Amino acid sequence: MKPINRIIERARVHPMRIVLSEAEDPRILQAAQRVTFERIARVILVGDTPRIIQAAASEDIDLAGIELVDPSNSPLGPSLYRSLFELRSAKGMTLDEAGSAQPALLCQSDGAARLCRWFGIRSS
Repeated sequence: MKPINRIIERARVHPMRIVLSEAEDPRILQAAQRVTFERIARVILVGDTPRIIQAAASEDIDLAGIELVDPSNSPLGPSLYRSLFELRSAKGMTLDEAGSAQPALLCQSDGAARLCRWFGIRSS
């Protein structure tokens, strides 16, 4: 058995959650669908929910079993935006700019531990 197949089999036994930003990208949507269909992991897509749904529909991608999280509708969104502002204010970012930041920037800037807590995911 190839090493990648062993990794996939271990993932199926103990599926983890994967949080993906840039969720409107067809490649991200295809990967999320495949990982979910093959039961390799539980996927959370972060972004504008209506736009994710529209992008998935245009690519004929089934979102069944995939969780969608929209930062603009999350009760923890303001906290995450404030954290981004605090990290980037020295470089000139305003609170308004942080509030309109793309999910990818939020995910990269705030650290995996905080992002996981934001989605209610416990470290495994």
